[in-house]
Amino acid sequence: MEDKSALRRRLKRERLVIPDAQRRVLDSAVLEHLTALPRLQSADTVLLYLSCRGETDTYGLFDWLIARGITAALPLCGDNGAMTFVPVQSLSQLHPGAYGIPEPDPGAPPVLTARSVCIVPGVAFTREGVRLGQGGGYYDRFLSAHEGLYTIGLCYEALLQPALPQEAHDRPVDAVVTEAGSYFR
Repeated sequence: MEDKSALRRRLKRERLVIPDAQRRVLDSAVLEHLTALPRLQSADTVLLYLSCRGETDTYGLFDWLIARGITAALPLCGDNGAMTFVPVQSLSQLHPGAYGIPEPDPGAPPVLTARSVCIVPGVAFTREGVRLGQGGGYYDRFLSAHEGLYTIGLCYEALLQPALPQEAHDRPVDAVVTEAGSYFR
């Protein structure tokens, strides 16, 4: 199996060559499957990231959450590798942050409950929820500190992998949603 760095580079390239028109169709189908999940429909708070660099679109999810009055919280990354989430009502509240990703200003994190959900980014996933992240470890550290938080990864079906390298600190997700449907661990 390729090492994580080489695999990450290869899969990012594959993700970036998806034509825009095809990406819009795929993103729409992912959002449809995602928002049909009872777990998401009953959520009180959703921790999510804003997609960039070819990631499955999450801006539509942000709009869907705000329209339904579900708290949407976005990540704020610290210099020490720590990450918190801050509730956001509008994308106008964001500014360029770590890695050029839009971030909110510091604020009080949301109260997480049994109904809270975290949308976890990944370069690729397996159907069993194993995740290949960006390599910074932010989400693995956050999820380790928040055991029991329900997690969902978004991925294009073509980027699902039969297996991915996994280390002891890597945290799998509870569900993976693609344009073809949902897979549960």
